[in-house]
Amino acid sequence: MLGFVHPFAGGRGRPGNTLSVCRCSDRLQMEKGMIQKGITSWLDEEYIPQDIHSKLGTRAAELYAEMKEENEGVDVGDVILKIGSELMDYDMKEAFVGPYDVANRVGSILLELQSDESG
Repeated sequence: MLGFVHPFAGGRGRPGNTLSVCRCSDRLQMEKGMIQKGITSWLDEEYIPQDIHSKLGTRAAELYAEMKEENEGVDVGDVILKIGSELMDYDMKEAFVGPYDVANRVGSILLELQSDESG
C-alpha cells in the first residue's frame, strides 16, 4: 500500500490523513487516466480547449506514475513538488496556468480519489 499524506495535514502519517492506494498496475493506469482527464477537462472548461491542455495532463500523469514506480511511500506534497518542478522546464507558453497550478490540481485529484474510496 502507498501512503499519501495531504501536505497540509496535521502530522504526517496520522490515521485519517493518509491516502491508501495500491501499487497494482491496473490501479496505476486508472490513476494516470484520472489525472490526465482531470487536468485536461479542468483547463478546457476554465479557459478554451487547446492541445496544450491534453499534453499537460499526459505529462503530469506520466510524472506521477514515474514517482509511484520509484517510491511506494510518496506523499501528495512530494507529488506536487516533483510535478511542479518538472513542469518548470516544460513549454507552457500556450497555457494560461503555471507549473504549480497543474501540480496542485494533481494533488486535488489524488485527494478526490481517496475521498471517493473512503465513501
